[in-house]
Amino acid sequence: MNYLKIIFYLFLNTLLISQSRVGDWKSYPSSIDIRQSIPVGQKIFSATSGGILIFDKDSISFDFITNIDGLVETDLNSISIDVNGHLWVGSNSPNGVLQIYDYKKSKSIKVFDFDLWEISSISISDSNSFVSYSKDGDWGIMEFFLNDSIYKYRQILNPSENQLEFIYDIEIINDEIFVGTNLGLFKGNFIDFILNYPNNWMSTNELSNQTIRKIMNKNDNIYLSSDNEIFMLDQYSVFKSNFFLNEDIFIIDYIIDNDGKSYIVSKWKLYEVNKNGTINNSWKIRYEPNSIIELNNQNLLISSKSGLGFFNKENQKFRWFTPNSPHSNIYTSMVVLDDGRLFAAGPDGFSILDDNGWYNLITSQEKWSIRNHNKETFNFFVSDSSQYISSRVWSTISDSNGVWISNQGVFPEKNEFDNSITGGVIFLPLDKLGGMFVFDTTSISTNSLGYMNVRGLNIDNKGNIWASNFGSLDFNQKIIVFDKKEYIDNNISFWHGIPQTGLGANFNILDNPTDIIFANDNTALIGSSKDDGLFVLKFNIDSDNDGIPDAIDIDSDSDGTPDLVDWDDDGDNIPDNQDIISVNWNNFTTTNGLEDNTIWSLAKTNKTNYWILTSKGVQQVYFNDNFSEINPFYFTYFSGVSFAEGSKMISDIKNNLWISSIDKGLYVLLDNGIPWPDWYGFRKDNSMLLSDEVTSVAIDNKRGIAYIATSKGINSLKIPFAESKSNFSNIKIFPSPFIIPTQLPMVIDGLMDESSVKIISLSGNIIKNIVLSSKNHNGYQVFWDGKDESGEYVSSGIYLVVMYAKTGKSSVEKIAVIRE
Repeated sequence: MNYLKIIFYLFLNTLLISQSRVGDWKSYPSSIDIRQSIPVGQKIFSATSGGILIFDKDSISFDFITNIDGLVETDLNSISIDVNGHLWVGSNSPNGVLQIYDYKKSKSIKVFDFDLWEISSISISDSNSFVSYSKDGDWGIMEFFLNDSIYKYRQILNPSENQLEFIYDIEIINDEIFVGTNLGLFKGNFIDFILNYPNNWMSTNELSNQTIRKIMNKNDNIYLSSDNEIFMLDQYSVFKSNFFLNEDIFIIDYIIDNDGKSYIVSKWKLYEVNKNGTINNSWKIRYEPNSIIELNNQNLLISSKSGLGFFNKENQKFRWFTPNSPHSNIYTSMVVLDDGRLFAAGPDGFSILDDNGWYNLITSQEKWSIRNHNKETFNFFVSDSSQYISSRVWSTISDSNGVWISNQGVFPEKNEFDNSITGGVIFLPLDKLGGMFVFDTTSISTNSLGYMNVRGLNIDNKGNIWASNFGSLDFNQKIIVFDKKEYIDNNISFWHGIPQTGLGANFNILDNPTDIIFANDNTALIGSSKDDGLFVLKFNIDSDNDGIPDAIDIDSDSDGTPDLVDWDDDGDNIPDNQDIISVNWNNFTTTNGLEDNTIWSLAKTNKTNYWILTSKGVQQVYFNDNFSEINPFYFTYFSGVSFAEGSKMISDIKNNLWISSIDKGLYVLLDNGIPWPDWYGFRKDNSMLLSDEVTSVAIDNKRGIAYIATSKGINSLKIPFAESKSNFSNIKIFPSPFIIPTQLPMVIDGLMDESSVKIISLSGNIIKNIVLSSKNHNGYQVFWDGKDESGEYVSSGIYLVVMYAKTGKSSVEKIAVIRE
C-alpha cells in the first residue's frame, strides 16, 4: 500500500489552490484589539475582538481560533488556562458566554451559556475557578469545581449587599477569593464559608468606594490598583500603604516583577516605578494598551488595541506585532470588484481583501500616509491612513476607475489646505489611493443644517453616479447625479439635481430617498422611508437629441449656454420658470397594493422582475410598459421578519435575492421563489454566521462566494451560484489522490450548468452516476463520497470522471483513489 501511495502521489498530485467546497464558511473578525494574553510554552494565547489569537514566538507568526474552529463567541474579554491545559475564555457584551476549549485538539470542551451579558474576569486554581459576569444590570461571580478532571458549575457568589456597577478582577490567593469592583475590594474564604451571602464576605475599609481594577499577589504582598493609585496589603490582607499615587496618570494595568519594581501602563506610556513608588523611567507606547503581563525576568508583554508589544527591560525597546486582519468588525457596506477583491467600508475606514490578505485604509483627521506594501508585509497587519472623517457608510458601488461610497451623518469639515475631509459621497481610485475625492454634498444643494446624509448609489448606462441625497432640504436636489462625461471631458465635478417642483410635477414629493435602481436607460425606481412609498422617475426628454436626457445634460439644447445660466434650457422659447419640468414622476403606496410605504431597498432580477424590501418583508411588483401602473404580487416573502433601517437586498448572477436583517440574520430567495436553505434563513444558531446583526452582503459571482458583514466581523460562504461556465476547461478535482474512507467527499469543481457526472472504472463499468437532482450536486460542484451505487467504498485504483453538459459537451478527467 505504501508503494501504491507513492506512485499515486507522483502520478496525480495537484495543487490545493482555491479548493473550497460549496457550503464552506470562513470568518474574518478583526483580531487586532487584544484584551488579555497568557503565555503557554513558546506561544502566546490572547483573547481578542476576533477570537483567540495565537502568537508563536519561535516562528514569529500568528494563528487564529474563531467560530469556524468551535468558538461560540469571538468577541472575547478574558482568557485563562486550567490544570488540564484547556483554555477558558469569556466573551464581551452583549453575549456573555464562558467556554472551555482544547487548543491542542481544536475542539470545544464545554460551553456555559446562561444568557449573560458579559464575562469580565476568570481566575483558576488547582480545584476551583471563579468567573465574574453581568446579567440584567447586576454583577456576580460563578463558581466551578473540578471533579474527575471535569469542571462543573456549582453556584453564584454575591460579594456585596449594594448593587455593583462592575467587577474588574478576580484573584484566588490560598483559600480566599479577592474581588476588585467599583465599590472597593471584597474577599471571601470559599473553603470555610458559603459565599452566596454578602455577609460572609469582608471588605477593606481603607479602600471603600475605591475602584479596584487589578489584584496581584507578589513577594508576600497583595497589590491593588485604582484609577491613579496602587495600594499594598500584607499577606494577611491588612492594609499597609499607598504604594503609588500620581493624579496625572490613569492606570490601565500594572505588574510587579521579582525585584519589586512596578511597570504601569497608561493610555500612551509605560512607567517603571521603584520599590518606593517613585517613577524611574517612562517610554512611549505605540498603541493604546489593554493589559500587561511579565513573560520572564527580562520581557514584558503588552496586549493593546492594535496588537502585541514585547518590551525588553534590558535594552528598553519595544517590538510590536499585529496580525493581518481587517481593522474593524463593523462594515456597513461592501462590494466585490471586477478582479475579485472584496472592498468593505465602515465608520473607521476601508478594508480590502485579496489573495495576499487584508489591506486597511484607516481614517485620520491629521494626515495622509500611503506606502508601498509587498507580499511579505501581508504576514502582519497592513494599513495606511487617509485624512477624512467617516460615518456610517450606506452604499458602495464600483466602476472601472474605483469605488464610490455614500456617508450617512457627517457635517462639513476642511483641513488646513481648505480641502473637504467630510463628504456625503467619496470617490476612491483604487490604483491611486491618495487620489481620494471627497464631495461635500452641502455645497451641491441648499441645506441650512449643514448635514450630509446620502444613502443609495447606482450607476446608469452612461457611467453617471446617481445618489439619494436624503439629507438635502431642497426637493430638487433629493436625487443628485454626478456627470461622468463632464468630468472626463473637462475635469469638472458637476452634480445635476433631478427636479421635483414646477409645472407638471407630481403631487407627492420624494422627501426621504433610500435606494435607486434602473428599470431601463431612462427609468429609475426610487425607494423611500417615512411612508413616502415607491417612486418611478422617467427622464426620457432629450431636447437636442444628443443621447443625453435633459435632466442630466449640462446644456440641454446645445446652444452653448449651460443650463445653470440659460433662461430656456430646452430651446422651446418658454422660460424655464414657466415651462414643464424635464422629468416625469409617479408615486405608488399601500393604496396601490404595496405592503408598506417604508422601502429600504430595491432589486431587479431577470429583465422585468422588480422587488422591494419594506419594513414588513419582500414584495415582488410588476409594471405596465410605460411604468404608469403597478401590480404588486399578492404574497409577501419573509413577512415574519421585521426589517428596519440598514436592512438591504441585492441579487446574484442567478437572479437569487439576498436580504439582510439588522437583527435576524440573512435570507436568500431563489429565482424560483423558494427560500435557501429554508424560511429561517442563516442565523448564528444554525450556521457559522458571526452575528445575527447583518449589515451588508456582497457577491463574488465569478467564484461563487457570498461575503456577509455582521456586527462581529465578516463571513464568507461558498455558494452554488456563480457565472455559467461555457466549457469544462477549468475543472478542478480535489483532493487528489482521494483517500477513503473519509467524511469529506471528493469535489469536482468548475462544471457547466446542469451537468451530470459519472465515475467509471478503466474497464468501462459505471461506478457512480451523479445526476442533476442528486443531493451531491451543487451548481458548479459535484461531490463523490468514494462509494459505488450499492453504497460500498470502491477499491484503490485509477478512475475516470466523465462530465456531461446539457449542451452535449463532455470531458474526461482521471482521479486516483486510495482505500486504506
